[in-house]
Amino acid sequence: MNTPNFLIPCDIELEKNIILASLREKLPNYEPLKGDDFNILLDCFLFRLNKYINYINFTISQNYLEFSTGEYLDALVSLAGIVRFQGSPFISKLEIIATSPLSLAKGTKFTDKQGHDAFLSEELHIGEDLKAQCDIVLQEGLSGDFDITALEIPHIYIKEIKKLTPFIQKQTKESDTELKKRFLLSLTRPSTAGSLKSYQYLSSIAEVAKVKIKHKDLGVVEVIYTKNSPTALRALKDSIEPNIPITDTIIYTEAKEILVDLNITLKLRSISNIASITSAIDSQIRGLFETLEIEEELNISKIIAASFVSEDLQDVQISELPPMIENGIYKLGSLVIGERR
Repeated sequence: MNTPNFLIPCDIELEKNIILASLREKLPNYEPLKGDDFNILLDCFLFRLNKYINYINFTISQNYLEFSTGEYLDALVSLAGIVRFQGSPFISKLEIIATSPLSLAKGTKFTDKQGHDAFLSEELHIGEDLKAQCDIVLQEGLSGDFDITALEIPHIYIKEIKKLTPFIQKQTKESDTELKKRFLLSLTRPSTAGSLKSYQYLSSIAEVAKVKIKHKDLGVVEVIYTKNSPTALRALKDSIEPNIPITDTIIYTEAKEILVDLNITLKLRSISNIASITSAIDSQIRGLFETLEIEEELNISKIIAASFVSEDLQDVQISELPPMIENGIYKLGSLVIGERR
């Protein structure tokens, strides 16, 4: 358990010796035996005491930002008016084929008939071509992919429903680390264009995925961003502009995606675990690209290091990376992992 150093854990042996010393004052001839009632009760009491002290220490530690986690952290940062970003909903794309033109209302319920439901994100109109695509939003509280391809209430004019994409969450729930970072940024109050951390904080909104602040000139700040939502620019302006001096000039620039089609070639000592190795590498590389910030360089050695997930790997070769550009951010395109023959 990670707690501040000033919180002292229960020393069971010390407490036991103190209690026994006190007991001997009343029973001078008492010597504890493994099976005697006093000793059994003493061990039971100390076990409960240790658990309770650990619980108290843990609860106290949650009042300190460095150690706070989960719902305790949510309560702590709420004192500054900050709420954890819950992430975007899981969305899947469907194709609906009908026998006659029809409309489905926003919120129409779809199901897999196994207790998992999703809802139509926008009103859908199917015209004379009798075919249309739509997005459905997974029921709140569910996560992952489900085979939801049926209306809860069947429609006589719908012939077929095809699922085109899995349920994907474009923006994950804000982690404890990200929330702590945003809280610390909130302590910086905007004053002039020189206060870059204040702009960083004001730009930390759900509609924006990544942001970088540049001090271009006296009183001039450039906000470079990638978006989670089509309304990202409007949301940025609404967050920043009411909170800065009117003399400041803000330049908004959307980051330029640098698409990386990556080929990874593996040399293996044994191919018995090749499926699990390639799966692990795929996960590692995708995770690596997700963490990259705007204008952050990425070298081949970092990708190679992330690819060494097994002792069965002898060598890893990586295709060339495109160079970083001003206001750029690397985005993973295709990822091909193969074995060197």
